[in-house]
Amino acid sequence: MFLDLQGRSIPENQVIGYRGTGVMLLRDGVAVKNPFRNSRTSEGRVKGNLKVLRLEQGVYR
Repeated sequence: MFLDLQGRSIPENQVIGYRGTGVMLLRDGVAVKNPFRNSRTSEGRVKGNLKVLRLEQGVYR
């Protein structure tokens, strides 16, 4: 089970896949990458994953 940044469960039917730092979700027909987070992920790890995703955003702009 994956969690969003607010700690809420993400429904399995929204999860397209996951790898390393991110979880790909399908939201309103659009693929969205969220930082990898589950019940065992530390806050430090979540912050690190979020930092990586922000760097990726910069590359794709």
